[in-house]
Amino acid sequence: MRRSRAALALVVASIQGCATLEVAVPAPKRSGLVPLQPLSRTVEEPFRRERIRMAPRPDWTPPAVTRWTLRNGMPVYFIARPGSGAVAFQYVNRRAGNRDARVSPSLPMMLATMLGRGTLSRPGIRHAVELASLGAELEVDCHASGLYASVLVEPRATARAAALLADAIVAPELTESEFRRAKDLLFSARSAFSGQAAAHEIAAWTLFGPAHPLARPSAGTAADINATTIETVLSYARQRLIPAHSAVVIAGDIDEATLRPSLEESFGRWTVDGATAIERAPSYPAVPLANRRWSVLHRDLIGDNAHVFVAYSLPALLHQDFASALVLNHIVGAHSGRMNRTLREQQNVTYGAYATLNIDLQGGYGIASTTVDKQQVGTAIDGIFEAIQRLRSSAPRAAELEAARERARTEFFARFESLSGLVDLGSALFAFELGPESWTRHLALIDQVTGASVQHVALEYLSPERVAVSIIGDSAAFARALTGGARPGLLYVVHQP
Repeated sequence: MRRSRAALALVVASIQGCATLEVAVPAPKRSGLVPLQPLSRTVEEPFRRERIRMAPRPDWTPPAVTRWTLRNGMPVYFIARPGSGAVAFQYVNRRAGNRDARVSPSLPMMLATMLGRGTLSRPGIRHAVELASLGAELEVDCHASGLYASVLVEPRATARAAALLADAIVAPELTESEFRRAKDLLFSARSAFSGQAAAHEIAAWTLFGPAHPLARPSAGTAADINATTIETVLSYARQRLIPAHSAVVIAGDIDEATLRPSLEESFGRWTVDGATAIERAPSYPAVPLANRRWSVLHRDLIGDNAHVFVAYSLPALLHQDFASALVLNHIVGAHSGRMNRTLREQQNVTYGAYATLNIDLQGGYGIASTTVDKQQVGTAIDGIFEAIQRLRSSAPRAAELEAARERARTEFFARFESLSGLVDLGSALFAFELGPESWTRHLALIDQVTGASVQHVALEYLSPERVAVSIIGDSAAFARALTGGARPGLLYVVHQP
């Protein structure tokens, strides 16, 4: 399985609680960017009016998803993959994600970390040893959409794997000693702070402000972790870890008739007295701060390099603009995208530039990023802004648009190729309360993206006044790039961890 254990993969960006210094940046005398001229109306207008005519391609049929309910009301999603030689299990809890502002941000990750260890009947490493005898490993992770626990086994071990996965969820070893171990792991992850891995949290903090759910650190700040007690974890587990919030997803080389009895025996007998289902967390519109902000995290431990991130808000997964935002992301940040053509091939200041997305049903953001020599920070920022500004000035060319759409399709199809991808897709159906038809709908929306719709997203969401710049590195080395840069009226915040 490609998921990693939450406690081992976690890197917490501790932004709240850092010493901050706000510095007003004076307006420069002249702009470092040459104003870009849009294409003439006569050249651009026909492209805006007409959708690209793509060559016919075979219709794609999504895999069949069989859904049934266990005797305790817990749903099961099953995707048969005969001949794959393995079976993937994934437990998903859609009310134990790490973006619920009603609870401390440390609680979901603390629970996920403790679930990745022993159980009451198999304490300590005994649970892991039994899984290892099947050639398997329990992997637990926590995301905005929920808490996930995964196991991959050979078909002959299906019943045993279901029992061990259920044991980890139904009867976890939530003891004081396990709590202390989990707490130490979270603090250790904080001490191993990585600039690249922390990019999303730093950029979101700058874009939306520290109080916004999108800006919550994955496991909270040091104060959040310190304030968490074994009692609060137990209370959280009793409220969230119940069948009404849960589903199990299976994909692989097994038939439904063989699978049903083992699931009834493992998960079907799980009940929690007095448990009441909790409603979905209140919505949080992904509206960025009104003023442009730059955030600098001072880290002199990364040598001569600096990490540069430009963050921008984007529409939610089911929004009509989402597919266009996805294609835009490929145009800007693909290996052969605009940022790489400018920064890597033309200016030779970086090995690569990338654009990533962090979006759910509520909304989210994209990040354009690169790593450069600390003396080239200004050049990197200008290159990213140039890629954005050109999309705002004119629609992408037909060939560029189709290449980006094809990358989006290829990325989409690739998720169906592995068992881990299939259980992730099945879990998303439950977590986001969708049906399998959402897969074909998503593909159709990609096909319908036009140059005009991509430019609309750039104009709507990538306004220079609504983006946030975050830089991680030795702030003294690139202070001149901040105070003498091309964009006037900015406010930046220097963080000293």
